Amino acid sequence: MGFTRPAGKSTIDVVWKAALLLLCAACGSNQMLTPPTPVPVASVPVTSRAVSGTVLASGSPVQNALVDLLGVGGFHYAFTGPDGRYRLVDPPTGPTVLRIGKWGFRTQMVSLTIDGDVSRSVTLLPGNSPPPLAIGARVASVVKLDDMICATSDPGTEDGEGGLGLVGPCKTFLLTVPKDGDLVATATWPGKDMYMTVLTASHGRCCSSPLTLRFPVTAGSMVELAVSLHASDLLPLGATAPFELTTTLEQGGGANR
Repeated sequence: MGFTRPAGKSTIDVVWKAALLLLCAACGSNQMLTPPTPVPVASVPVTSRAVSGTVLASGSPVQNALVDLLGVGGFHYAFTGPDGRYRLVDPPTGPTVLRIGKWGFRTQMVSLTIDGDVSRSVTLLPGNSPPPLAIGARVASVVKLDDMICATSDPGTEDGEGGLGLVGPCKTFLLTVPKDGDLVATATWPGKDMYMTVLTASHGRCCSSPLTLRFPVTAGSMVELAVSLHASDLLPLGATAPFELTTTLEQGGGANR
C-alpha cells in the first residue's frame, strides 16, 4: 500500500509561508504593532443633592411627620421613619422654606438656601388645644401654611391606610357629642382653584366646596374635627384659605365619605 499525502496540506504550507514572510518583513523594517490610542470620555458632573435630618419631640423620634418644601412650585415632600429621620432627594436649588409638622404639634418653618446637601434637624413642640365648637353652630376661620398638620387614617382616602391620608395644614375644633347619631360637618370656601378637606383622625373627605363629611358618633364622645388645605405645597408662600364650617347631629344612618 503506497503513502497518500494528506488532503489540503499544500494549502496550509502556502498560508504559513505567507505569514512568515510578513513577520520577517516587519522585523526587517523594525516596525512593531501598537494598540490603538484610547479616546477620552468626558466625565459627567454629579449633581445629586439632598435635604435630610431628624425630627424629635421631648428627645424621642417623631414618626410620620410631614416634611416638605414650600415656594418651589412642585411636590417635594417626605414622611419621617420610625427613627424620626427624613430625606428629600434632588430638591430645586435656591431659597425655600422647609416645613415640618404632625397632628398634635406646632408646625416648624425653616428658611434655607439649597446649593448642595443640607442637614436640618428640628424639635417639635406640643400644639395648642383646639377650641370647643358647639354642634349646630357656624364658625368662620382661615387655614395658613404654618398651621398644624392634620392627616386621616380613613382607608377610603389616598395613603389613608398608613394614617397619612389628606395630609395638610388645618384648623381644628373640639366637639362634644350629646347623643348617638351621625355627625354631619359641612365646609364652604371661595375659589374654585382651592382644594380643602374635612377630616378627623379616622374619617376624611376632599376636595371641592361645598364639602360634607358624615360619620357615626356616640353619646359622650369627643371629636376633634379639622378643615385642612389640600396640596398646600403648590401654593405660594403666604397663601391663606378662608372657610366656614357648620355641624349638625342627625339620626344614625352610617358614614358618607
